[in-house]
Amino acid sequence: RTLVKFPDYGCTFCRTSEADVQKLIAGDPDLKIVVREWPIFDGSEQAARMALAAAEQGRYPAFYRAMFAAGRPSPTTIAKAASVAGLDMDRANRIAASDEVTSELARNMELARTLGFSGTPSWVAGGQVLQGAVGYDALKQAVDGEA
Repeated sequence: RTLVKFPDYGCTFCRTSEADVQKLIAGDPDLKIVVREWPIFDGSEQAARMALAAAEQGRYPAFYRAMFAAGRPSPTTIAKAASVAGLDMDRANRIAASDEVTSELARNMELARTLGFSGTPSWVAGGQVLQGAVGYDALKQAVDGEA
């Protein structure tokens, strides 16, 4: 069972939806969560790039949590989240600026368009596509394939 989410660090609804995702994980520790970085708000692209750089260092979950906790993306909040996540900043900055990260973000944008997403958060689970802060019950039903 897998839940794919398309968040933006500048999205308030994405931030508030994290409690629902954590509740899903608590109830089903085998649930696989896949995050597709989709920076659609002004100022979010650098946060998404740093998140992918954190993934390259095996520090993605720590950065992801720290970035949402830090507030809206800005050079200050991104640096704070990177520090909390314990990133090697020289390496992270190189990766964040890489063609590979640019390609990953372009693939995510294309996938979001293909799925017909119009905003964040957006979700794919149990063969369903959901958009918005749909809440725990809707996510659980989709993951369970019931809705």
